[in-house]
Amino acid sequence: MTNVSDPGRVAGSGPGRGADAAMTVTAVVLDALALAVVGLLAFVTLLGDSWPGATEQSGDSRAALTGLAGVGAVAVLAALSAAFLRRRRLPGSARVQVIVAALCALATVAGAALEARDEGPVPVPVSDDGGPGGACLSGGDNDECRGSGG
Repeated sequence: MTNVSDPGRVAGSGPGRGADAAMTVTAVVLDALALAVVGLLAFVTLLGDSWPGATEQSGDSRAALTGLAGVGAVAVLAALSAAFLRRRRLPGSARVQVIVAALCALATVAGAALEARDEGPVPVPVSDDGGPGGACLSGGDNDECRGSGG
């Protein structure tokens, strides 16, 4: 038994292509809004250091962690919505949500890797004149100091 409005579709087989396309657009718009909110939260966190009562932790680090956690949450929600949409027989929407989830997960992992690399130990500057403290080698007079003209 076929449906007259869509000759290739069997009656009772789920929503049509129009519903799938509409749900795809709706889901992508909701994903974009969620990512915009995450970006806004990260920006507000970055500005938080200039507010009274700000903590000692770097605003850049907190903003990065806020953004990473938010993008990771969007990835999880997109994956869950992909499973829901697949069960509702909306395969096109489900595929797009899988792509969104994969991209968000990739961005989260890449951002975490960059953040971990950036937080490495800070090297101690060493001057080229023999030591970290000054130009004199033995603490003597100017004859023993490099670059002092003596």
